[in-house]
Amino acid sequence: MTRRALAPLSGLLVLALVPGHAIAVDSCRIQARVLAFGEYIASDPQPLDTVGTIRVQCRSNQTPGGAYTVEIDGGNSGDPGAREMLSGSSRLAYNLYVDAARLRIWGDGTGGTETVSRLVTRHPQRDFLPVYGRMPVRQNSPPGAYSDSLVVTLSF
Repeated sequence: MTRRALAPLSGLLVLALVPGHAIAVDSCRIQARVLAFGEYIASDPQPLDTVGTIRVQCRSNQTPGGAYTVEIDGGNSGDPGAREMLSGSSRLAYNLYVDAARLRIWGDGTGGTETVSRLVTRHPQRDFLPVYGRMPVRQNSPPGAYSDSLVVTLSF
């Protein structure tokens, strides 16, 4: 599989998008929405959750048309298993998950993280992949605007 850089997307969490190439899928496009957590209050008894979406559209003249895989890097921390948002030198831990229960970390397939793969069975195929975010409770970080920049890789 090969990979090429596409367009970065700005916001609280930035997802830069990367397509690739393989045998049975003719082309794919990927688009991500900004994933914003909103206001974090350390004393809240529940973690702060949010949901975003990655949209993938693939074309194939064959049925089935092969598959694609989406992975997300570690951003500021370099570790998809322990992501951090920064505001200057201050940090807030958070992570992204493939499941609504927020048990399976969406990463690059290393260190216990997972990638998301789908078969291309229609022409064209449009998939909306939910991204579940969670910021744990009781983080004693000063107020500020926290952000992270992530690279989303689409291989097909």
